[in-house]
This record gives sequence, C-alpha cells and structure tokens, in this order.
Amino acid sequence: MTVRRLLLPLFLLGLVSCSEQPKPFLATTLPPKVASQMTTSITSTTTTDGLRVTPGPSAEAVLATGATRSTPSLTGAPVSASLDQVPIPRFIDAVFGDTLKVAYEVDQRVASRTELVTLRTPGSASPQKLVELASQVLSAYGVAVVKEGALYRIAPSDALAARSPQVLRSRALAEVPVGLRPLFQVVDLHAVRSDAIANALTQAYGQKVRATPLPDANAVLLLGLADDVRDAVEATRILDQPKLAGARSVKLQPAYWSAEKFATRLVEVLRAQGYAADTQVRANTAITILPIETGNTVIAFAADQKTLEQVVKWARTLDVPNAAGQGKTLFYYAVRNTSADGLAQVLNQLLEGLIGADRSRDVTSAAASGDTMAMSAAPAMQQQPMQQQGAMGIGGQSAFGNNNVGATGIAGQALPTQPSMVGVNPNAAGSGGDGRRRLVVDPTRNALIFRGTSEEWGQILPLLRNMDQAGREALIEVTVAEVTLDETTRLGVEWALSVGLGGAPSTIGTLGGLGIGQNGLNYVVLNSAREVRAILNAFANDSRVSILSSPRVLARNGAEARIQVGTDVPIVTSQGTTNIQQDANTAILQSIQYRTTGVILNVKPTIHAGNRIDLDIAQEVSEAQKNDTSNVSSPLILNRRVSTQLSLADGATVMLGGLISENLNRTKTGVPVLKDIPVLGTLFKNDVDSRRKTELIILITPYVINNDSESDAVTRAFRQRLETLQIEDPPRLLK
Repeated sequence: MTVRRLLLPLFLLGLVSCSEQPKPFLATTLPPKVASQMTTSITSTTTTDGLRVTPGPSAEAVLATGATRSTPSLTGAPVSASLDQVPIPRFIDAVFGDTLKVAYEVDQRVASRTELVTLRTPGSASPQKLVELASQVLSAYGVAVVKEGALYRIAPSDALAARSPQVLRSRALAEVPVGLRPLFQVVDLHAVRSDAIANALTQAYGQKVRATPLPDANAVLLLGLADDVRDAVEATRILDQPKLAGARSVKLQPAYWSAEKFATRLVEVLRAQGYAADTQVRANTAITILPIETGNTVIAFAADQKTLEQVVKWARTLDVPNAAGQGKTLFYYAVRNTSADGLAQVLNQLLEGLIGADRSRDVTSAAASGDTMAMSAAPAMQQQPMQQQGAMGIGGQSAFGNNNVGATGIAGQALPTQPSMVGVNPNAAGSGGDGRRRLVVDPTRNALIFRGTSEEWGQILPLLRNMDQAGREALIEVTVAEVTLDETTRLGVEWALSVGLGGAPSTIGTLGGLGIGQNGLNYVVLNSAREVRAILNAFANDSRVSILSSPRVLARNGAEARIQVGTDVPIVTSQGTTNIQQDANTAILQSIQYRTTGVILNVKPTIHAGNRIDLDIAQEVSEAQKNDTSNVSSPLILNRRVSTQLSLADGATVMLGGLISENLNRTKTGVPVLKDIPVLGTLFKNDVDSRRKTELIILITPYVINNDSESDAVTRAFRQRLETLQIEDPPRLLK
C-alpha cells in the first residue's frame, strides 16, 4: 500500500514533466523611436526655404587615401631585451633567435663583424616593436634587416644597393615585393606634372630614392630599396592630387537664380569683401565658385571651414526673390517623394487666389515694362506643347535645370513632349486670366514647371517643399485570441423483453427506438440464443480549442492594405441532373464556388500630424468545418468577423471587439410518461447534455513608421524574433 502511494505521485509528476508547456506568443516589440535632429551647420545637409546647401568631401577624406604597408606585423606575447656590449653576430642571434624565435639568414660579411652593440628595453615590448628597435640599431652599423615572407634576411646595406633592381609598374603597393635588392617602379600620375613630383620626392628622400620624371607618359620612375620605394609611392599618392582636392567644398542649389548668374553675383560680393574669388580654377584664387548649369547647381571651394561658412552666408543672403529680379521666367521643381499630379491639384487651387488677387496689377506692369512678347505669345503658347516653347527661347534668363529647385529659363532646350497642363484655361486657376502663368506637370519625370516671377515662386516654394514629403506608413497589428470549450455527455438504455399474450409470442421494449450512440462505453446483454436483449451506452466528450493569430500589415497613409493567409474552400452552390447518361447513370451537374477562409485583414490608415491614426478596419478569421447538420456535400464555414472605424494613438493597444457566448443543450428521448419517472425513468430514455462556451477577443495596435530607418528597425526586430523560433518534436509520454 505504501509503494502504491509513492508510485502514484511519481507517475503524475512524470506526466506533468512530459506535457508540452505553452509557448509565449510572438509579440511585437518595436525599438524606441529617436527624435530627428536638425542642424544648421554646413557639415551636414541643410535645407532652407530657398537655398539648398549640401557639404562636399572634407580635405581629410581626400588625403587619407594612402595605403598602408602590406608586410604583416609580427605578433606574440610581449618580450624584453637587455644586451650589453655584445658583438653584432651575437646580438642578432640573441634578438632573432633566442628572444623572437623566428627564421633569419645572416650574410657572411655581417657574421664576421666584431663591433659591440648595446640594446636595453625599458619594459616589455611587442615582438614587432623589438624587430623595429633592432633594425634601427643595426642600421647605425650599416646592416639592413629585410623580411621576405617568414624569413628575415640580414645583410650590409651597400650590398643591397649593388644588386640588380626589379621593375614594377603602377601604384599597387600590395604587389611591391620586400626583397634584398632595390627595385624600379613606374608610378602613373593623374593630376600633377611628373617633374614636380620628382623634385618633391628628391627633396624628401635624398639619395635613398632616385626619382626620374617621365614627361611623355606623365609618370615618375622610382629607384631604391623596397621599403623606401614603398614610402615614396605613398607620398606620391598624397602629392598627386588636383588643386582643389585638399580644399573644403559645398554644393549650393539656388532657388531663384540660374547657376551662372548666381555664381557671378556671389563672386562679386566676395571680391568686394576682400576675398580672392573666381568662377574658374586659377592659381591665385582662395575661393572658387563653379557653376554647373545642368543641375542648376553651384560648387564652392575654400581652403578652410571658416571661409566656406562665409561663402554660404552670402549665398543665403543673395538667394531671395527680390535679389533675383522681377522678370517672368520658368521654374522647375523635381518632385522627390510624392506625386506631381497630387501637388499640382493642391497648388492649382492656391494659385487661383494668389494670382487672381493681383491680376490687374500684373497686366498693367507687364504693359509698362514692354513685355509685349510675353503678352502676345501667351495665347499661342496655350495651344503649343512645351517642346515648341523651348525652341522659341522663352525666358532666356537662365539655363533649364533638372534638379530639385531652381529658376530656369528654357532658351534653346527641348522640354518633354505633351506634358499635362494645369490651369490652361485663362479663367481657370493658375492662369491668372491672361494665359501667361501656368503650372505644368511633367508626368514622365514627376516634376512641376511654373511660369511667373521670382516673388511668386518664392511664395510657392516653401509650401511645395513642405508638401513634398515621403508618405508615412503604419504597421497595423491585430491579435485574435479565441478559446472554445465543447462538452457532451450521453447516457441511454435500450432493452427488449419477449412475452406471450394469448399464446402468441411478442416483444416489448425500446431496443433500437431511442437512437443511443455507438461511441463510448456499450454494455450489451444477450440471451441464450445470442440475441441482444439490452444495451447500456455512456459517452462523454470534452473538446477545447484555442486559436491565436496575429496578422500584421504595413500600409501607406491613406491607402488600403490587405493581408490574407488561409485556404480557398470549394462550396457547392447549385446541383442538378441532365439527360446525359454515363455508364447507365444520370449525370449530375454541380456549380462550385470557392470561399476564402483563414485570417483576412483589410485596413486603411489615415495618419495625422500628431501621430494619431484613424483606422477603417475589417478583420475576419474563418475556417472550414465538417458538415454534420445537412446532407449537402459542402463544409460549414465558421466565421468571426469585425468591421469598424476608430482613432488610436501611435503604439496604443485597444480592444477591437469581443464575444463571450455559452450554449447549453439538454435532450431527452424516450417513452412518454415512463421517461419522466424518477430513477426508473432512466430505463426508458436517452439523455444527451451538451455545452459549448466561446470566448473571443480582438486587440489592435498601430505603429507609425515615419522614415526608412524606423522601417528597417521594425524589419530587423521581426527577423530577429523569427530566428529564435525552433521547430521541436512533440513530447512523448513514454520514452
């Protein structure tokens, strides 16, 4: 008895340990968002309402292009040396053999030397450092140490110079061999004359490296020991730079000027302040302003950061509408982050009030200034594509650029054929009533073209840039948790009794009449003839179903997104017979329609400036089940669906919907009156008790994705969680 009491807890403990433990659900944990920071320093990209400033590469980045030596350093534990008045051969053996334990070769002329050498290290040093110290000490005695692979060769320095040289070409430092004999290397030059480089190397290295200019090939020939030539090649890399390579630079994109006129005016201002500025690269200029007409861009070069900041300061002062003049011209804006058609529709409504207010004033000023060409050509331009306008040379005040912003005249250049015209009607918005002002959409390049004054463009440009922002996105996560409990209990008795009434045999009972089940426990009573006389059936069913799904979908602001993970289930929608006979059977025609089941999420987010999200959402979780309620050969579809509209804060979790239902069904089948008798009525009835309880909850959490970095962070978070998932074998109770 005691043994049984001990075995029962141990057996239960074993079952618990073998049972599968529930795993935590894979929840979304987004990294914390970092507030974006803005700076006005020209060391980073700066955007204003007018001028765009983008820094160029620094001088340090240009000069730091030299490669390091390819000879690998000697590694190992720190070592120390203390040698007093030992001969050179013994010094070499003590350092390279006893201490460093490396392979080395000593020239016979060095092995016969008798000079005494002293070397003491103040403490432990790395093996490579000890090699360098020993090489410096030996060089004072005219002995050179050269490493070739894993072997150190030690020989007199003059013997190395006497050997025939090797010849190399190009600057490939990694290919320069480390040998005991000198080498020739031809170094190609890209920017500086060969004689200038040769003179600089001769002054720097003296007799160690002989530099010979090769003017015809614009190269320099170097002769010397491998290490010295290697250093000379590195020096050549630094010296062979264009004049402006060591200067600091910044890219300026004027909004109201052409690049040529902006550069000329900026140089005039800098010269008046005392700076040596020019629009061309000259030897005696401290500031170089280079206009690039193709992109309506100006590149400014200066020797130091302080001077460059002064250039940017004057550039911002000049790039204003009043400074650019009041003449009519064309302005080109390449839309970067959204649709040009969408921007044009908004600006079209704005131009109706902006330009219509001063319509009469503009017509009067145009007539007074002699702008008769523009006034007379305006009706014709309404019927001509922009390609023909470019051929006419309209504007002509500046070059036509294809960059983000810029005041551009399109003289002599062709524009895209048949761009969409916004505000072509003289009385429509954006035309100003005289047909001279138009907002043109270039759908091929996703750009806008505006014709008007610099002052008008200055009013539109800040708004245009604020509108030209990448659309934000929202990551919508919906969690559906459902638990279903289904319990069924059946208990029934059927019996039959043979009796004789009036000499005629007969049978009385409920056998086969109550419809008791076949599952569960069946107790059957037989007579001597092996006939069934009574049946007792007992059955209990306990079913628990847990459904946990969490669909996630990323949607753009204002756009509808849909995610569907499931199965298309065939369902019979109609059925009929035909007169066609197949194998003596009448053919049956069925119409099949597929029903989508699974997890389906439809969502349309609207993101506001305060990171609040309005959601139009429809969530569905459905599955196919066996049809036990009818004879139709189609499955039942268990569907849970919710559709609503709500407003949430970024990262907030709320309940989208929920359901708690409980169905209790009790059925008694039996002989009237007799089945209701207490206790004895059990012999005349079949009891079926069933209970079905369902608990359902749907949660939703939106996350605002403002930029690409946040989108990448979300992707990495999900990817890391997926990598932690492991497929495990189901647990077994018996091992």
